[in-house]
Amino acid sequence: MSITTPISVATDAHAPTCITRTVQHSHITVGLVLRCSRATAGFCTAYLVFIKENLASFTGRPANACVAALLPFLLALSTLRGVASLAPFSLVADAANAIGALNS
Repeated sequence: MSITTPISVATDAHAPTCITRTVQHSHITVGLVLRCSRATAGFCTAYLVFIKENLASFTGRPANACVAALLPFLLALSTLRGVASLAPFSLVADAANAIGALNS
Protein backbone atom coordinates (compact mmCIF):
# COMPACT_ATOMS: atom_id res chain seq x y z
CA MET A 1 0.00 0.00 0.00
CA SER A 2 1.55 3.28 -1.05
CA ILE A 3 0.85 6.69 0.39
CA THR A 4 -0.33 9.24 -2.15
CA THR A 5 -0.66 12.96 -1.77
CA PRO A 6 -3.81 14.81 -2.80
CA ILE A 7 -1.91 16.51 -5.61
CA SER A 8 -0.70 13.25 -7.09
CA VAL A 9 -4.22 11.84 -6.93
CA ALA A 10 -5.75 14.96 -8.46
CA THR A 11 -3.27 15.11 -11.31
CA ASP A 12 -3.71 11.44 -12.10
CA ALA A 13 -5.04 10.70 -15.59
CA HIS A 14 -8.17 9.11 -14.12
CA ALA A 15 -9.04 11.99 -11.78
CA PRO A 16 -12.18 14.02 -12.48
CA THR A 17 -11.59 17.24 -14.39
CA CYS A 18 -13.06 19.45 -11.65
CA ILE A 19 -10.52 18.17 -9.12
CA THR A 20 -7.65 18.62 -11.55
CA ARG A 21 -8.70 22.23 -12.25
CA THR A 22 -9.09 22.95 -8.54
CA VAL A 23 -5.57 21.73 -7.82
CA GLN A 24 -4.15 23.80 -10.66
CA HIS A 25 -5.96 26.93 -9.45
CA SER A 26 -4.89 26.32 -5.86
CA HIS A 27 -1.22 26.53 -6.88
CA ILE A 28 -1.88 29.98 -8.34
CA THR A 29 -3.80 31.07 -5.25
CA VAL A 30 -1.06 29.93 -2.88
CA GLY A 31 1.52 31.79 -4.98
CA LEU A 32 -0.50 35.01 -4.83
CA VAL A 33 -1.00 34.74 -1.07
CA LEU A 34 2.73 34.23 -0.54
CA ARG A 35 3.50 37.30 -2.63
CA CYS A 36 1.01 39.37 -0.64
CA SER A 37 2.46 38.19 2.66
CA ARG A 38 5.91 39.34 1.50
CA ALA A 39 4.49 42.79 0.83
CA THR A 40 2.86 42.79 4.27
CA ALA A 41 6.19 41.89 5.86
CA GLY A 42 7.71 44.86 4.04
CA PHE A 43 5.06 47.21 5.41
CA CYS A 44 5.58 45.88 8.92
CA THR A 45 9.32 46.37 8.63
CA ALA A 46 8.85 49.96 7.43
CA TYR A 47 6.48 50.62 10.33
CA LEU A 48 9.03 49.19 12.77
CA VAL A 49 11.70 51.54 11.38
CA PHE A 50 9.26 54.45 11.76
CA ILE A 51 8.57 53.54 15.39
CA LYS A 52 12.28 53.04 16.05
CA GLU A 53 13.22 56.49 14.72
CA ASN A 54 10.45 58.26 16.64
CA LEU A 55 11.22 56.43 19.86
CA ALA A 56 14.94 57.12 19.51
CA SER A 57 14.35 60.85 19.00
CA PHE A 58 11.87 60.96 21.89
CA THR A 59 14.03 59.09 24.41
CA GLY A 60 17.47 60.15 23.22
CA ARG A 61 18.66 56.54 23.23
CA PRO A 62 20.31 54.73 20.32
CA ALA A 63 17.89 53.41 17.72
CA ASN A 64 19.18 49.83 18.06
CA ALA A 65 18.43 49.90 21.79
CA CYS A 66 14.88 50.99 21.03
CA VAL A 67 14.37 48.05 18.66
CA ALA A 68 15.83 45.66 21.23
CA ALA A 69 13.42 47.01 23.84
CA LEU A 70 10.42 46.68 21.49
CA LEU A 71 11.22 43.20 20.21
CA PRO A 72 9.88 41.14 23.17
CA PHE A 73 6.66 43.17 23.18
CA LEU A 74 6.18 42.72 19.42
CA LEU A 75 6.90 39.00 19.63
CA ALA A 76 4.29 38.65 22.36
CA LEU A 77 1.76 40.51 20.20
CA SER A 78 2.45 38.22 17.27
CA THR A 79 1.26 35.21 19.26
CA LEU A 80 -2.31 36.57 19.54
CA ARG A 81 -4.74 34.59 17.42
CA GLY A 82 -7.41 37.25 17.24
CA VAL A 83 -7.25 41.01 17.30
CA ALA A 84 -10.55 41.44 19.15
CA SER A 85 -8.67 41.33 22.44
CA LEU A 86 -6.74 44.46 21.37
CA ALA A 87 -9.87 46.61 20.94
CA PRO A 88 -9.58 48.39 24.33
CA PHE A 89 -5.99 49.37 23.53
CA SER A 90 -7.10 50.76 20.19
CA LEU A 91 -9.72 52.87 21.94
CA VAL A 92 -7.10 54.27 24.31
CA ALA A 93 -4.78 55.02 21.36
CA ASP A 94 -7.60 56.83 19.53
CA ALA A 95 -8.31 58.92 22.61
CA ALA A 96 -4.61 59.78 22.96
CA ASN A 97 -4.49 60.82 19.30
CA ALA A 98 -7.58 63.01 19.73
CA ILE A 99 -6.13 64.69 22.82
CA GLY A 100 -2.83 65.25 21.02
CA ALA A 101 -4.60 66.77 18.03
CA LEU A 102 -6.58 69.14 20.24
CA ASN A 103 -3.51 70.29 22.19
CA SER A 104 -1.37 71.09 19.16
